[in-house]
Amino acid sequence: MLNADAMADRLGVSRMTVNTWRDKGVLLGLAGPKRGFRFPDWQLDDAGRPYAELATLHDLLGDPWAVYRFLVQSHGELDGATGLQALQAGRGSAALSAAESIGRDFS
Repeated sequence: MLNADAMADRLGVSRMTVNTWRDKGVLLGLAGPKRGFRFPDWQLDDAGRPYAELATLHDLLGDPWAVYRFLVQSHGELDGATGLQALQAGRGSAALSAAESIGRDFS
């Protein structure tokens, strides 16, 4: 997990941009027990950019912790892969379909 400054350095943007992207769901930022947010470093693709599907995952699942759980847990709809593994394999549409199903089941 990276703090906002480290994520900004990794992305080559300002800390303000990181926080704006977190607010918009472009980046996954998790509130911790202490002040500030932590950003999983694995949410960046091979080009070093946030996965494009993150904003839609936030829309579908609503809560950053729900997005996190979706990305790290395996899903039958993804043949046992995690949401992150699906994104890494270029299966973004399948990941979004699985998240939509999960979001519908819990709304």
